[in-house]
Amino acid sequence: INDIEENSKETFQDVYFFKKTLRIISKKLNELNDNDEKKSAFLLFLLSKVKFLYINVDKDKATRIFTMMNGSKAQMLQEEIIKAEILRLASLSASDNVDYQQEWETNMLRSRYAREWDKWLHWWNKEDVQTLYGCKNTMGLLISSYLQKQGKGEILTFENFKAKYFPNGKSHEAKQTFDGLRRLQKRFEDAYNEPSTHNMIGGILKILERDDQKKFITYYFVNDNRNQEELKDYYMLVFLGMTHDEIVGKKQKEFADKFDYNLKAISDDFLYMNKDFKEKAFRLLLRLNIDQDIQQGRFFDFTIWKERSLEHIQSKSKVGHEENGVWYDGNNQSKNKDFEMFRDDIKTTIDGSVISASEHCIGNLVLLYENENSQFNNRDFNEKKKLFFSPNRNELFKSRHLLHTICVFAEKIVWNGESIVLNKIETVEKFENDYKTLKNEFEYEKQD
Repeated sequence: INDIEENSKETFQDVYFFKKTLRIISKKLNELNDNDEKKSAFLLFLLSKVKFLYINVDKDKATRIFTMMNGSKAQMLQEEIIKAEILRLASLSASDNVDYQQEWETNMLRSRYAREWDKWLHWWNKEDVQTLYGCKNTMGLLISSYLQKQGKGEILTFENFKAKYFPNGKSHEAKQTFDGLRRLQKRFEDAYNEPSTHNMIGGILKILERDDQKKFITYYFVNDNRNQEELKDYYMLVFLGMTHDEIVGKKQKEFADKFDYNLKAISDDFLYMNKDFKEKAFRLLLRLNIDQDIQQGRFFDFTIWKERSLEHIQSKSKVGHEENGVWYDGNNQSKNKDFEMFRDDIKTTIDGSVISASEHCIGNLVLLYENENSQFNNRDFNEKKKLFFSPNRNELFKSRHLLHTICVFAEKIVWNGESIVLNKIETVEKFENDYKTLKNEFEYEKQD
């Protein structure tokens, strides 16, 4: 055992600790007498229980061989390799003369980095965090998004990360990188912990396409474009269907086109029967429910978006209309003239003008969880209301966290044709008012 002297600049972290282990063993053996039974027992233990395998491989083959040897037991994820390299580099000393105090400080730094990294790992594996940010991979969005700091779209690999952040293998590069990751992690945690920001970011990430989600994460978190008013505008524009590039580029025509299209969709009396218009209704009702939680300072539960359904308040199977002498319900199934409501009665008079709608308009729709929609089935309004609010049910409706949906049910004593039309008018007017400021900013002009 000749080459085990301590070297703070050891190239490989594993070699450093192997040598440290050998020094500890050597010291222990030197402290014991040759005739001491403890020494014999210690040597027997080492020789029978400890196996040391050393394989000399080329550097460019090391990662592949490590993965092959570990098989399915310990597959080395890219994030784990990055962590190991940061800890190794951060442990290197800038000087050949290392005293005990400096070694102690280096060990403390490495331990602190490791503990902090593990806290990040634990945080990203919380179910609520994964639901909000839409990720289930190790370390969530932290490492992958940090790699995109300059927006070059690299694939997350150890080689790419190393080339970008510690190309020279220097201790200060690793420390700077860790500090950058720490700051980025705090931005993710701050956004998660503040209800308004939490809810807007959750809404944005649920609506944006995958590529635009990445662009938003880079723009808002990595490049630190955090501004609450700008975030609110971004949130509102995403719900119109605008892309990231259209939003940050302040594209006037795209805003006008998409505002008009959304207005057309939610104003359509047969919105539910049009697949694309129906999607606009989903998005509007999701936003209105999120907005209610923002006003209440409450965290919104985004599991609704995976289990979503639109519920007709007045059951469509109980609304009749006549075509060529044959009566049909709202599902376009022919029936006898035995209905709770007739489509012709879905109307009201305002300032002398008759305004009509249908059972399929936005005024008769609310957002619910899909399994709870089926429980409502074709009950009438009062039965649905009782089912929704009853405190005596064994299992309360999960949909009761949807405050906008609750308000629609709670505000009305009866639900008739006039109620549907008035709710439609109110919803359309709210949509227009919500975008009034943005229409001015985008110098909106109605498109032909």
